[in-house]
Amino acid sequence: MDLLMIIDAINKEKKTIAGISAVFPIAIAELAALAIDWSEVSYEDGYRQVEERAMELKNVYNEVLSTINNCIEAIPV
Repeated sequence: MDLLMIIDAINKEKKTIAGISAVFPIAIAELAALAIDWSEVSYEDGYRQVEERAMELKNVYNEVLSTINNCIEAIPV
């Protein structure tokens, strides 16, 4: 992989994180973007894949929060 490909991959990842983080928490956007090999996909395909992964991560995050809240509510006072 040459330097231009690396720079292009980094730019696609940064642009996608910026766009996705408008809808998802930044941590979820970054984790989802890390799962993509940006040197092998177009920006559009990568963005779509990140969006799908971010939705999956957000669902897991919400389930964890719900479980934690249920545990806290179940603690006798």
